[in-house]
Amino acid sequence: LTTTEYTIFTLFSIFMLEATTAFQRLRTFNTLGNMASKPTPLMVYRDAKWHQLTTTDLVPGDLISLTRKVPEKKAGDAVVKKEKGAADSTDGKKKSPPPPPGSDVVPCDLLVLSGSAVVNEATLTGES
Repeated sequence: LTTTEYTIFTLFSIFMLEATTAFQRLRTFNTLGNMASKPTPLMVYRDAKWHQLTTTDLVPGDLISLTRKVPEKKAGDAVVKKEKGAADSTDGKKKSPPPPPGSDVVPCDLLVLSGSAVVNEATLTGES
């Protein structure tokens, strides 16, 4: 091989190595980004009013309301869900609007002021 061919081959090899490394890092960053928790809708008490916000909008000092959705009764194969503590439609009162969609899992640091909670700390302690 001539010096020119050797130089071109070396530059091409270095370029391919760097391109492969860059694509692997990009793929890793995308994978890590997809593993992040998605924003969860919450009812937040701020400025003396209740607002529907997401977990990404929370700031220190916010009060949030968490309600557990429990099965009420079965209608065929479908389970009708009801917010715990919500008024029944048979008592003559207008039924409150349904809670915002979401789950009982809230990916944020909280202090329980009233009520009780079961917390899975396996991800914090490293348990499997």
